[in-house]
Amino acid sequence: MSTNEILKKTIYTLDEGRLLGEIRDIYLNTEMSKVMAVFLGKEGLLFNRKTLVIPVSEIKLMGVDCWLVSNANAMIDLAQLEGGKDMIKLSEAKGREITTVNGTAIGTLGDVVLNLQGEVKAFSLAKVSVQGPLAQSKELARAAVTFLGDSKRPMVADLHEAEIRAMSK
Repeated sequence: MSTNEILKKTIYTLDEGRLLGEIRDIYLNTEMSKVMAVFLGKEGLLFNRKTLVIPVSEIKLMGVDCWLVSNANAMIDLAQLEGGKDMIKLSEAKGREITTVNGTAIGTLGDVVLNLQGEVKAFSLAKVSVQGPLAQSKELARAAVTFLGDSKRPMVADLHEAEIRAMSK
């Protein structure tokens, strides 16, 4: 599943059937290999704003129409989540350039492809700049990425490894 399938899903509590909100974004670990939390939004005044998230460990059911958590206490401020400040918000990573080790453009990060455990299996490519298996699949295996980049530097992938994995799908 892609995050586009997750965004806008509503989250309810099991104890009261209370609507907590809808998923607006996801937070990935620093290795961009696993979803750590879902982002519901911000609340509070300018100097005391809280970033409201639900850790994946608190999600009891990832349903087709909505997701369920035990109770409203599952929703916390990102600052309370261990490692929260280091996590990567997917919307801030989307559009990141992806190149080969030699600097040849592959494309840009469009989305992440997840398994049912919330692990990142691949990155969907947007603005594909190469031809061949990657252009056809439009997915870059997470295992082929050698450097994740940041706001100033591109992600780097082993093109040979990426093409082998794309052909074996």
